[in-house]
Amino acid sequence: MPKVKESASVKLKAFVSKYGENIFSTDGRILFCKICDVRVAAEKKKFTIEQHMSREKHKRDLQRFENKSSVNLQQMLLGDTCSKFSPFCEKLCEAFLSADISLHKLNHPKLRTFLEEETGKLIPDPRTLRRTYIARCYDKTLGGGKREK
Repeated sequence: MPKVKESASVKLKAFVSKYGENIFSTDGRILFCKICDVRVAAEKKKFTIEQHMSREKHKRDLQRFENKSSVNLQQMLLGDTCSKFSPFCEKLCEAFLSADISLHKLNHPKLRTFLEEETGKLIPDPRTLRRTYIARCYDKTLGGGKREK
């Protein structure tokens, strides 16, 4: 009898069970890293998962994840994700835009570490800010200048 190829959802569920449900989740189509709030390309090989897990950002976020209390763990797992609105992220984006500071400056290790330590919040990736918050800031700026009749 020929071997039956595993479906993608079965492979993804196997990765979740192998690495832990507190690190990865899946909806059957994508693998999501709860620690980093990113989608991990895992459709073809486990190499991409191992590559993601060896990244400095993942290790740093995992360390922070492990150091939090159980209440903070729950907030991190269920809290601000790319799809959910965060007032802090909006204010951060608005501050950088109004000061004419490029968002890619948030990738600078010293600035990122300083902001995370002083605010006690995770600083999102500049791509997340561009994708989620720039349009809001733009609309807010235009909306703030309109007069009501």
